[in-house]
Amino acid sequence: MKKHTHFIFVLGLLFSCSQKATDDFGEVFSYNLDTLVIDSKDRNLDLSRNITNASVNMEKNTIYQFNKFDHSIDEINL
Repeated sequence: MKKHTHFIFVLGLLFSCSQKATDDFGEVFSYNLDTLVIDSKDRNLDLSRNITNASVNMEKNTIYQFNKFDHSIDEINL
C-alpha cells in the first residue's frame, strides 16, 4: 500500500510541475493589392491567360498580351 501511495504522489508531482501547453498563433499573414484601370476602347481584353504571361517593353511602360478572342496583340500603355 505504501508503494502505491508513493507512486501516486510522484505521478501527481510530475503532472503538476509540467509546463502547460500554449497555443501560439504568432504568424502574421499580410498582402498588398494593386489596381490597374485599363481603357479598352470598346475591345475585349483577354485576361484569361493571366497577366504574368504578357511581355513588357524595355522602358517598362507598355505591356503586350495576346488576345485569343480576335487573335491580335493587345498593347496596354502603363
